[in-house]
Amino acid sequence: EAVNEEEAETLRRVGKVFKQLEASPSVTAATRLGKVCDGRHRPVKVTLQQRDDLISLLKKARLLRQTDTFRQVYLSPDLTRQERDDNSRLYQTLKQLRKDNPGRKYWVRGGSIMCDV
Repeated sequence: EAVNEEEAETLRRVGKVFKQLEASPSVTAATRLGKVCDGRHRPVKVTLQQRDDLISLLKKARLLRQTDTFRQVYLSPDLTRQERDDNSRLYQTLKQLRKDNPGRKYWVRGGSIMCDV
């Protein structure tokens, strides 16, 4: 019974995020990942029925940064192990470039590091 209450609470919280984005996708499942640990928030994996809903949510995800309630909520697509490793290396390189060249701006777009020349 406690598991069902936790799932219901997770779905309720996910619904609040979607409401903030003015979206109402059909959610198949919403489950927390990882082990319960005091003082730590666990990521939530949300499964949607329609891929179009996913794309729409990801486009609107940046709007969460402009809210007080969901400023620290991040939406990202499900990635393979290889994609996660590639992203990790890319962002490590980005961090090093920013450290070595503080006067320049660097950012990631389309899997590549861009620079203000």
